[in-house]
Amino acid sequence: MNWSQKDVKQYVKAKEYIDTAIIPLLPFALNKKDEELEKMSLQKEMLDLITYKMENTYKGRMFLFPAYMYLETEDLQNECLRLNQFAQAVQEQPFKHLFYVTPDFRWKKVERDIDGHLLWLPMISNGDVKDDSTQTVIQDQVTQMTDLIRSFWTE
Repeated sequence: MNWSQKDVKQYVKAKEYIDTAIIPLLPFALNKKDEELEKMSLQKEMLDLITYKMENTYKGRMFLFPAYMYLETEDLQNECLRLNQFAQAVQEQPFKHLFYVTPDFRWKKVERDIDGHLLWLPMISNGDVKDDSTQTVIQDQVTQMTDLIRSFWTE
């Protein structure tokens, strides 16, 4: 389920079955070189596709929230505080599992300070999301991430 009126209506009716929240974490900056902007936009497109496919694989079990965007220049310790406030609001619903998905490796350094599980996805730095090789990478990451999330369901 996604953050749309149609899906939220379904969620409200079946929330006891939807126990997993997926929150994409996306860095944002405009004060970068053109190549960096292109790389960041490609990572955003790939993250959108990966999280959409993850949610679609387990529709009715996962809820995909809108991306949590933050300035790339921000100190992530400060972002942890804001993110934990957001997580607290999410967990007031009956979500048992909370996963953050991000291409930003810097979150690995502070993951102990956030409420939930961090899934870091290394991304390609250039290419086209419609390219066959990129689609293969995306599908491989979806498979790996959904396998990992399923392992939390059996605990």
